[in-house]
Amino acid sequence: MILAVELWIVEFSELTLELTPWTVEFNEPTLELTLFTCFSSWAS
Repeated sequence: MILAVELWIVEFSELTLELTPWTVEFNEPTLELTLFTCFSSWAS
């Protein structure tokens, strides 16, 4: 049982690592937009 869980975690981690660069690229504009929105509301 524990071994199966560990194998699943390893596979999930590998998948996450493969998806990470894409997620970062996707999140950067969102993060910039969020910061810009926060700054705009704070500045006004």
